[in-house]
Amino acid sequence: MAKKTTKIVIDPGSGGSGYSIWDMNWNLLSYGNVFPKEKEIWEIKVYEVAEELKRIAQKWRCNEGHIEYPAFFMTHNSGGVASSGALVKLAFFTGVVCGTMPFLVKILKVSEWKGNLPKKVVINRIKKILPTCKAKSHSWDSIGMALYLSGRFK
Repeated sequence: MAKKTTKIVIDPGSGGSGYSIWDMNWNLLSYGNVFPKEKEIWEIKVYEVAEELKRIAQKWRCNEGHIEYPAFFMTHNSGGVASSGALVKLAFFTGVVCGTMPFLVKILKVSEWKGNLPKKVVINRIKKILPTCKAKSHSWDSIGMALYLSGRFK
């Protein structure tokens, strides 16, 4: 008998992370966002969000994971990302999440799954594939990544 696999796909961010849970055939089971407590210092937020993502993965008995690889993209409205150190913080956060999970978490480059597509285009493509989806915030990207991995995000 083949082993069933449940997967978690994560759009990382210490300020808020999106996740989606999928069965072995890439059917969507659940999705949501994890946000840290506002008053915590940055380093505590990182571990708080990573632990909550681990708890969600354990609840769904996930044994496979995918996470978006941090990358810097220059867009018309993104000026402060590089100078603020946000990319370094995101890379650190991604490493903490990967190290927290009890299974290997594979990375997926933004350039592979969506390139420079604006969020609105990503959401519209997801709604065409999953018309009843009511995701919010970062969970849209986690769903888009999973649809790409399943071969359905075009």
